[in-house]
Amino acid sequence: MSPIAINAGEFRHVVELLKPVQTRLDLGENQATTWELDSVARAKVTPGAVSTETTGEQIELQEATTFEMRFHRGIDSTWRVRYLDETFDVVSAVNVEEANRLTQLVCEKVTR
Repeated sequence: MSPIAINAGEFRHVVELLKPVQTRLDLGENQATTWELDSVARAKVTPGAVSTETTGEQIELQEATTFEMRFHRGIDSTWRVRYLDETFDVVSAVNVEEANRLTQLVCEKVTR
């Protein structure tokens, strides 16, 4: 296995990694998900391909954006990424080559 070369100049964008936190709304069982800042990272941002998803008679266009950064343990598909003034849902988080050096996040823009 060859070592992964990391060019620090590629990681020029600042992103915020947000993890979900369950918050109780009142004294009852009602809970809501809020987003807590876990960390700030530098990343390479690559806008991706647009895919289409058909639901009933509607067609939705989904654009996947890839964020590549130094390894960050614990990120999964429940997390979010904030970049510039936009928020993205993490679709997949990959430890590149299982080497604990790079994390690649494939994300979709939050439209809600």
